Amino acid sequence: MLPYIAQTLFKHLYYVTLNEQFTPLLRRFFQTQTLPRSGNFGAWVQSFFDGISCTNIESSTPLYYAARFGLLPIVMLILKLDGTRDLETPGGVYGSTPLHVATWQGRTAVVRELLKSGANAKEVNEERTPGLVWAVIFGYKEIERMLRDAGASFEPWMNLEELDNKPEAIGEYEEVFP
Repeated sequence: MLPYIAQTLFKHLYYVTLNEQFTPLLRRFFQTQTLPRSGNFGAWVQSFFDGISCTNIESSTPLYYAARFGLLPIVMLILKLDGTRDLETPGGVYGSTPLHVATWQGRTAVVRELLKSGANAKEVNEERTPGLVWAVIFGYKEIERMLRDAGASFEPWMNLEELDNKPEAIGEYEEVFP
């Protein structure tokens, strides 16, 4: 039963109206991430991601996971409650920001909200791969446009190996590496 609950929690939360009764409960749940082994939040993530290490959970914020799964109301709630404190905090296996992971997952509305809140469109993960790469590779045209409008571009110091098998991106790739 626990795997079912873990898998469907985000689906149910997407449709929840955030009100005075529910918001404090959700905030308290997210705050357990600071407890040893990330508390109830960590138990939920472990149930959701079978085999994930406690280190990854402890180093990833609730904003990271809300962005990853496209939970716009939860992203907005976290930004409202905590401000932009975790906007650039890396998480996950590759040390990606919430914007990076939302881009990778194609979460257009979340990308828009994170950029509106001041997320760095030029961000890169621990491997120096920019989020823009994922928008190009997966054909997320609207996300690519939003990132470029916010200043994202390919730079010579970035890890662009993922573009090697994406012929339509080669033009700009060659401009970076003439």
